[in-house]
Amino acid sequence: MPEITPLPASVVLTILRKIKGTNPTRFFPGQALTDVRLIEHLCQKVYFPTEPVTLGHITSVNGIMRLLLREFIITKDSLAEEHNLEELKAQAERNFDRGLQTFELMTVPSFENILAITAAVLKIQNEAAPVLARSLVNAGLSHCQMMGYHREVTYQKDQSGFADNKRRLFWTLYVFDKTNSLHFGNASRVQDFEVDAHYPTIPDDPAEKPWTELFRLAVRLAKIQGLIFDKLYSVTGLQSPAVDRRQWIDALVADMHQWRYELDHMDGSTVRFVEILKLSMTHWDIINARSWYRHDIPVLSSSKALSTKSSSRILRLRWRQDALESRLHRLGSS
Repeated sequence: MPEITPLPASVVLTILRKIKGTNPTRFFPGQALTDVRLIEHLCQKVYFPTEPVTLGHITSVNGIMRLLLREFIITKDSLAEEHNLEELKAQAERNFDRGLQTFELMTVPSFENILAITAAVLKIQNEAAPVLARSLVNAGLSHCQMMGYHREVTYQKDQSGFADNKRRLFWTLYVFDKTNSLHFGNASRVQDFEVDAHYPTIPDDPAEKPWTELFRLAVRLAKIQGLIFDKLYSVTGLQSPAVDRRQWIDALVADMHQWRYELDHMDGSTVRFVEILKLSMTHWDIINARSWYRHDIPVLSSSKALSTKSSSRILRLRWRQDALESRLHRLGSS
C-alpha cells in the first residue's frame, strides 16, 4: 500500500452534504463518477469501514474528491471561505496518482479499480497525454472484460445496487477506446461482436433525461468511429474492393447525418444545468470535426482501387458540409 494521507473526514462530510443538497456537482453530470449515491457509498467504505478497505476504494475516492474540489475552486464555492481548497485538491491528487502507479490497480479487476482508472482517463484527457490515456483505457477495458461488464447477463445478475454505474463505466471507456482507435490508427481494444451490454436506461426525470441521451449519442458516435477504422483504414479495410469501400462510405455518411440530426433535435430545455449542456453540444461539434480532419493515410498503389485518401476526403467533405449547415442553422436561430 503506497503512503497516502487521507483528506480530513470533516471536509469529506461537508462535501457530501453539499452535493446531496442544493449544490449538486456540475461537472460530468449524468456520469458514474458524479452519482451522489455511489460517492456516499465509497466514502462510507473508506472513512467508516466495517470490512477491509482496498486500494481501489481509496484511490477512487481521492479521484472523485479531486474532481469535486476542482469544481468548487472553479465555481468559487463558499467552502473556500472555510478551507484551503487548492491545498486539499493537491493532496487528493497526490493520493490519487500514488494509487494509480501501483501494480494492483492496473492488474486486479474490480469495480473500484475500474472507477479509479476511468477517473484517471477523464483527468488525463485534459493533460495532452494521449499515449498514457490509451494505456489506461486498455487496462480499464481489460478489467471490464474480466468482470463481464461488456455482457448484458452480468447486469441482469447484479445484486450490488450499482449495476447502472458499472454499465456507464464500461461505455465511457468504450467511447475513449473507439476514439483512440481512429486517432492512433490501431484496432480498438474491445470489438463490437463481443459486446451485448445495453446502453444506460434513459430516465423519466426531464432534468436528467438529456444528459443520458447525450451519453448514448456519444456511444453511438464511438461505434461509427470504430466502423470507420475497421471498414476503411484497417488492413482488411484497405484490401477491400473499391465498390465495398464506397458502400461503407455512403452508409457511414448516412449514419453520421442521422446522428447529427438527433443531436441537433435533442430537447434540453428542461435539463439540469442547461448552460453546461449547451457547452457540451459545442464541444461535440469540435470533437466530431476534428475526428474527420485528423486522419490521413497514404493512397493505395492500385489505380483501380478507391484510395484511402479519397475515402477520407469524401467523409471529411460530407461531414464538413453537414457541420456547417448545422452551425449556420444555429446562428440563424440565435
